[in-house]
Amino acid sequence: AYVVLGQYLVLKKNKELFQEWMKDACSANSKQSTDCYQCLTDWCEEFL
Repeated sequence: AYVVLGQYLVLKKNKELFQEWMKDACSANSKQSTDCYQCLTDWCEEFL
């Protein structure tokens, strides 16, 4: 999980870049990458 969060932050919370990385890194489909992005965005807004 920390690797995914780290990549999200490295990509400066850019939705398109993060979703493309998810598709390349773990073959995530569009819904999965969108859900993951939204979850990380919500978590970061709450705790960072």
